[in-house]
Amino acid sequence: MVNPSNSVQSLMNIHPTTDSASTRQIAAASLTALAVAGALLVTTILPAEFNIDPLGTGALLGITGMSEEQMVGALNEQNTEIHQDRYRIVLAPFESVEYKYRLEQGATMLFSWHADGDLEFDMHSEQDGIDPQEYSPSFARGSRAAARGSYTAPFSGIHGWFWENRSSREVVLELNTTGFFSAATEFRMNFMDEKTFGTSE
Repeated sequence: MVNPSNSVQSLMNIHPTTDSASTRQIAAASLTALAVAGALLVTTILPAEFNIDPLGTGALLGITGMSEEQMVGALNEQNTEIHQDRYRIVLAPFESVEYKYRLEQGATMLFSWHADGDLEFDMHSEQDGIDPQEYSPSFARGSRAAARGSYTAPFSGIHGWFWENRSSREVVLELNTTGFFSAATEFRMNFMDEKTFGTSE
């Protein structure tokens, strides 16, 4: 016959051993995780984020000062005056227009245009000294009634939009811009008009 007291005592003897093993495993895993985290901190995070490279691993991996490199170019100072412009036109059915700004390389412009109907559009640029028939890169094109965003000129020249009303009714278009442009030119069939922006605005 089994003595109940002996069974209870046996169970009591087993649990402490199991708990002790689990505690040791958790402690070992925690120490391993801390060691890995410390190694990552010293070998990668400090060199990349803080430009601190005590072991030389950042230089070896080519990641020293990576976060500082990513911020290069975030500030874009300009040497010209900032201007605002508003352009509005009513396009008859199948009428088209181009409206472009003179921007120097690196100059930035914020824009917002909207119409009361879809228009075919093409935002493109013409580089100074190059025939636009040979090179006139397009940055956005399609059919829509509005667009907004920012644009930074990849080269000096004129930069802007072509719109065409392919509907059977008139469409009102309005463009609002703020940027470091010096002039704006409107191109229509047998018509061209340029306005300049002075420093007195």
